[in-house]
Amino acid sequence: MTREHQGAFFLRELETGDTWRRAAAARGLGRLGDTVHAVVLVRAAGDLAPGVQEGAAVGLGRLGVPEAGARALPALMDDDDPRVRRQASLAAPRLGLRDRVVADAYGRLLGRGFLREIEMLARVHGVREHRSA
Repeated sequence: MTREHQGAFFLRELETGDTWRRAAAARGLGRLGDTVHAVVLVRAAGDLAPGVQEGAAVGLGRLGVPEAGARALPALMDDDDPRVRRQASLAAPRLGLRDRVVADAYGRLLGRGFLREIEMLARVHGVREHRSA
């Protein structure tokens, strides 16, 4: 099967497959590495099924399009499902979305007071704050 056929197959599975097949298709699109699939993976990140969201996070991390990751991953890092949060948190650094994006997502998850406490402790101990480029 050629890359074009694989891409068409994954796109079709994302539209018509069951949850497991949609999740596998999202992962597969990321593996193909065609940046045109970034918008499809961002849309898959909004799927109601946590497995598909998880697959979209993996796919975005593999695809390597930081702009697409910046649109989808922060919301996934704030998801109720721990597997979705984990995969989104692993994908973000692969795309260069470190530091503030990840800290903000965890701050939303844990509450702003916790994030302020971490930042205060970092200042007290001389750890400089990192900012995304």
